[in-house]
Amino acid sequence: MLTCWSCAPASVASDMAGYMSRNAARTAGEVITGDGDLVADLKAARQKLSAVKEDALPESLRGMNAAERAVFIDKQMAKRKALNERMATLVKQRDGYMQEQAAKVPAPDSFDRAVADTLSVQVWHH
Repeated sequence: MLTCWSCAPASVASDMAGYMSRNAARTAGEVITGDGDLVADLKAARQKLSAVKEDALPESLRGMNAAERAVFIDKQMAKRKALNERMATLVKQRDGYMQEQAAKVPAPDSFDRAVADTLSVQVWHH
């Protein structure tokens, strides 16, 4: 079932975005495209760079020797780590801001609030 989070109340959409961001951080921020994510596969030892055939490599790695590829992959891993750390910091800041904003607004006794509370509990306990 597909869910339109942009159609959900702002607090629910925000909670879900925070959950998804935290979940992405736990899974090392892997981006899966095509046959997989080469950098993530190498980091998780699911793949060895030396075992990947030249024609299966991304264009940016073709033509490099083994040492050059290793340096390139190390740089990509370092960049990804820095981006994941930055994302975690931003998610934490956003979560704090959203909590501050929610505390400023009195909670209406409404169906939307009941749905938001229910989803929030479900998101945080999974």
